[in-house]
This record gives sequence, structure tokens and C-alpha cells, in this order.
Amino acid sequence: DMGPTSSRSKNEVFNSAKRLEKETAAAYSCFFAAVLVDVASKIFNDGQDHQSEQQPLWADLKDMATSKEKNEDISGLKNKEPLEMYAIAAVSIVPNLVTQATRFATVNSISGKDLIFQIICCGRVWENHSMQEQSNTYVDDLCERAAFLWGYMSSSMGLSPPALQYTWDQLVRSAFLLLLEGFSKVPNCSTEGRSLMSMDLATLSHGLIPETVQAEVEDDYPMISPPPKACREEMMRYVDTFIKVFYFPNQDIIDWIKENSGDYHLDHSLSLATSKAAGSKNKRFMTHGKKSVIDIYNQMK
Repeated sequence: DMGPTSSRSKNEVFNSAKRLEKETAAAYSCFFAAVLVDVASKIFNDGQDHQSEQQPLWADLKDMATSKEKNEDISGLKNKEPLEMYAIAAVSIVPNLVTQATRFATVNSISGKDLIFQIICCGRVWENHSMQEQSNTYVDDLCERAAFLWGYMSSSMGLSPPALQYTWDQLVRSAFLLLLEGFSKVPNCSTEGRSLMSMDLATLSHGLIPETVQAEVEDDYPMISPPPKACREEMMRYVDTFIKVFYFPNQDIIDWIKENSGDYHLDHSLSLATSKAAGSKNKRFMTHGKKSVIDIYNQMK
């Protein structure tokens, strides 16, 4: 049995949870390093300012010893600006660095590549012209995996509450973005297939509701609190909008991409213009649409 609740699968998710916790903690250590750099810069600058006020440069040109000390002061003042600029640059880049590192860690923890592969491998399911009554199994597995990750991290006390909440937010965000990435790589999809995508999306959204997550792992982690609401509703709307654009007429798709190009990746927008949906897109539109989308994104540079 290789389902998400099997002992073998739980052991694999357990290892993923431990790795996610360690990688997140390592990413957050960058904040501590940035604080040290910032404090060191301020101490250095304050010390140089104080020293220059106490010992004006070249106060006695005949005193060679004093002259030597002043040369050292000049060297310090020359280095002041580069150090301050370095500190500012280091501190300013840390938030983005932590975000990207945490995002990569969360994607790995939910087996992002495998998830996208499973979405693509649904194949015929997306092309069917009959309505499906249930969502695909991959999304159920994803919800259970995310719940177990929360259960482990919230019970291990390895992360501070702010770091834990931020990690969960990035985990939720990654789950929705992986769904979007997988949907965008489906080359042929019927109207019923789009409806199934919406069903999968709704299943994911429901599975990440705090109370649902807590109930999912209450047997393994009975003492944990539910996760924060995070960005679930925001990401639900983000992916849902992408799915609904497939129903638009051809020109409306291009117009929508032009208005929203800053919010979606080029590859995602290209899939809107080139995917064959229920025979509604001919080859001429696909060729013209691809060129139009690329031109739109080139104009943003």
C-alpha cells in the first residue's frame, strides 16, 4: 500500500517534514545574519564619526606620528561608505532570499515534480466529454500530505510561531501554484476537463481549511492547533481565474492576458493561447496567439 496513510508513505512524509523544518530554520537564520551585519555597520560608522570628531584630520602637520594616525583615519572613512552600502544591500535582500528558500523547501516537501507529473498523466481524463463525479486522487493525496506536514511541524516545536505560520503560508501557496503549473501543461482539454480542474481546485481549497487540516491528523497529532488561514482564499481565486479564462472567446483571451500579464508567468499565459480546448482554437489562432502573448511580455521588459 502506497497511499498517503500507509506506513511506508507516512515514513516518507515524516522525513520530508523533518527536512522542511531544517531548511526553513536555515533560511530564517539569514535574518539573524542580516541583523549582525546591520548592527556591525552602525557601530563601525558611529565609531568612525566619533573618532573624526575627537581627532580632526591633519591637526598638526609637523607631527609625523599624528600624521600616520590620520592616514589610518582616512582609510577608515574611505571604507565607511562601501561597508554601509553592503549592509543595506545585505539587509534588503534577505526577505526575498528567505521567501525563495522557503518556497523551494515547501515545493520539495510536497513532491512538486511528482505532483505535476501526475496531473499531466491524467491524460484522457482531461479530454473526456463526460462529467466526472469526483476529483482526481492526486489532490486528495496532496491535502493529506500537507496536513501531515503541519501536524509534524506544529508538534515538534522546532520553529518559532512566526516561522511556523510563514512556512505554512508558503506551503499553501506552493500547493496552489503547483496545481496551476500542472494545469498549464495539459495540452488538450475538453470543457468537461476544465470542470474537473475546477473540482480538483475546490477539493484542494477545502482540504487546506484549518479545521479540515486539524481533523485530518487528529489521530496522529491530537494536541495540535489548526493552522492559520494563510493565503488559501487568495490563491483559490488566482488559480480559479486562470481556469475560467479557457472558456473565453479567442480575442478575449488575448485581451485578458494583456491586462493580467504582470500576475501570471509567460508559460501559463502561452498555455491559454495555445491549448486545444474542445476544438475552439484553430491552428491559425494558436500561432497568432503565441506570437501575441510573447509580444505582450516583451513589452513589459
